[in-house]
Amino acid sequence: MLEEHQRIIPDIVAKDIDSADEVPSCSKGTLVDIKAFSPGDVYPDDRTGESNAAVNARQVRVNQDYHKKAKDLDTRLGGDQQGGFDAELTTFGRDGVVLGPVVGAFGEMSSHFDLLADAIADALTAEHLS
Repeated sequence: MLEEHQRIIPDIVAKDIDSADEVPSCSKGTLVDIKAFSPGDVYPDDRTGESNAAVNARQVRVNQDYHKKAKDLDTRLGGDQQGGFDAELTTFGRDGVVLGPVVGAFGEMSSHFDLLADAIADALTAEHLS
């Protein structure tokens, strides 16, 4: 029932997020949806030993969830590949990648926070030096 009430509403439309590998900026900007794990959330059982694995795994699901929801809306409302929700979503960021920075219950942060911090630092540096 909760899923019926979820919408595609990002927290931020960020401009000038530059990253050669992940999400170069585009004229429309990059969609950003910030998430958090609460202390009561179940952390996935991670045995890889990678730091911040739980929040990085959740960050990947943010993008997947956005595209799944857009495709579901297209199916329900008759959207198509040229004019549907998923087609519009792909016009943001690089091929529609939605950034999903995640803060964990123990203060850990996913790698998308690095992209946001770099973009903010670049903007503040440019403003300060102008």
